[in-house]
Amino acid sequence: MVVKSMADKKNIVIKVKYSGHEKPSPTNTVASPQYITEWNVKRIVITIVVIVSVLTIFYLISTQKSATQNTELAEPVTPAPSVAPLAAQHQPKLDVSHHVTRSVLAYKIVDNEPVDEIKLPVKISKKGSTWIYYFVEINSMKGKTVFHEWVLNGFLISRKKVNIDDDTWRTSSRQVFKFTTEKNWTVRLVDEAGGIIDEKNFNVLYE
Repeated sequence: MVVKSMADKKNIVIKVKYSGHEKPSPTNTVASPQYITEWNVKRIVITIVVIVSVLTIFYLISTQKSATQNTELAEPVTPAPSVAPLAAQHQPKLDVSHHVTRSVLAYKIVDNEPVDEIKLPVKISKKGSTWIYYFVEINSMKGKTVFHEWVLNGFLISRKKVNIDDDTWRTSSRQVFKFTTEKNWTVRLVDEAGGIIDEKNFNVLYE
């Protein structure tokens, strides 16, 4: 009788046999995916043609607009007709008359007589405004009509009509003066025929 010890039973080997197609691969790896890019040559060509056409159209439009603007600028501009001075529409002839016995520039007229006679050149403050009076005494012109004219640098500023009702007649007109760079003034007495009966030229200095 053979007695086997427990030591003889603890080494047990189990063998499993696989068929050839079931045997696992030695390494458990997964293949990397492959990307295949396919170019459509026909679509690319069409896209390029469209882009070039659009850019060409924009360029032509921009060029045409620029040419139009240049043409408009190049056209000669007809200057506006110059406006002749008002005084030029009525240029009295110089015919100083012996009918004028007095002619004065003054700052005031009191009881139809000049007060504060002005010595030339006329000096006026830059601040505010100042009235200047033109006084004339006329003889032997009863029934006639005359005009007081205030002229600045050749432009007629104001005109006053005066009817003479007596052989000796005193008449006056006034003009307001405010600060301006223009300074060459003329005040005159003109008859109906356009002749200058009396005239005073003066400069205005603003202080």
